[in-house]
Amino acid sequence: MSELILRFHDETLDDFDWLVMQEGGVSQSTQWHSSSESALAELISSQNMPAIFVIPQQCNLMTHFELPGKASRQVLSSIEFQIEDQLGEDIELQHFATGDILDDTVPI
Repeated sequence: MSELILRFHDETLDDFDWLVMQEGGVSQSTQWHSSSESALAELISSQNMPAIFVIPQQCNLMTHFELPGKASRQVLSSIEFQIEDQLGEDIELQHFATGDILDDTVPI
C-alpha cells in the first residue's frame, strides 16, 4: 500500500514537503515536492491513501496525567482540560492523543 508523507519545516506549519512512498519503500528516484498550507487540503483529498504527518519536535509535548482513583470516561474525554495549565496555547487549537493507562497514569 502506498502512503503520503508530509514533512513540515517549522512550528508555523505553513510550508511542507511531500512524497508518495510506494509499497516497496523509498527508491533513488523518489523525490520530495514542496508545497504550502493553501494546497494541503487539495493534496490530501487527491490522494486515496493513508497520510503520515511529520512535524517538528518543538511542536510536540509529551506529558502524563495522574488519574483519580475511579476515573470515568468523562475524565478521559476531557483530558485536555485536565492539563490545560501546562500548555501555553489555546487548547482548542491543539490535538491530544492518549496512550494506555498504566498504574492510574495516562500518557498524553
